[in-house]
Order: sequence, then C-alpha cells, then structure tokens
Amino acid sequence: MYAPMRYEALFDHETDPIEMNNRYGDPRCADVRERMGGELIRMAQETNDPLIETVRTACSSP
Repeated sequence: MYAPMRYEALFDHETDPIEMNNRYGDPRCADVRERMGGELIRMAQETNDPLIETVRTACSSP
C-alpha cells in the first residue's frame, strides 16, 4: 500500500551503522542535507525524471 507522507532520514553510517539516530533535523547537518538534495535534483535532471518538480519541491522543503 502506498501512503504519501513525508519522511526524511539522514544517518551517519560511520558513527551510527545501525541507524538509530536520525540526524535529519540536526542543524549541524544542514550542509549535508543541502548537498544531497542538490545531487538528487541533478540526477533527476540528467535522467529526465518525469517527477522532477516533485523532487525539487521535496528537496527545497525544510
């Protein structure tokens, strides 16, 4: 079943290999979130992803 909902996750696999601490909301990780969002948008553009606008919206939301 598909349930459209927001779920953001960002884990540090070096210090948290079993993903117990979601760092997405950590202000110290803002640069990582921004960089990864930019990379996702770039990849969606390069592959002509039909959902590019959805990707852009998701990556620009706080």
